[in-house]
Amino acid sequence: MLATGVLSDRVHRPFLIGFTALLCSGIGNAAMPWIGSLKWLLAARFLHVMGDGAFMVFQSVTIANLSHRRRLGGNVGLFGTVGSVGSFVGAFVSGFIPGNAYPFFVAGVLAFIGLAVFALVGRPLWAPASKPERG
Repeated sequence: MLATGVLSDRVHRPFLIGFTALLCSGIGNAAMPWIGSLKWLLAARFLHVMGDGAFMVFQSVTIANLSHRRRLGGNVGLFGTVGSVGSFVGAFVSGFIPGNAYPFFVAGVLAFIGLAVFALVGRPLWAPASKPERG
């Protein structure tokens, strides 16, 4: 996550970082049913975790740039709560999906759906001309 944060500070292309993060996370999860060896399993999990870490940086940058200073802590708490509830519900629902690898596949497909929505809706928020507020 540290490298992604430094990259975000230098390049200031949050949309590109968020898009790449969701893409890596989705590929890492969706590939699970076709993995046949331990080294490919570790590579896929590494790709997924790197995508998740980069998305956490993107989420933090987005909250900081779009929130008023007085509401920053509350908004971070709200996003953290929603993420925790989503993790719990996702783990609960994946228990009903048969097999060991298919819950990961479903999570990867959902990440690709999120990626499509993000590409269609999120782009106007991060137009190339937008710069972070100094305050």
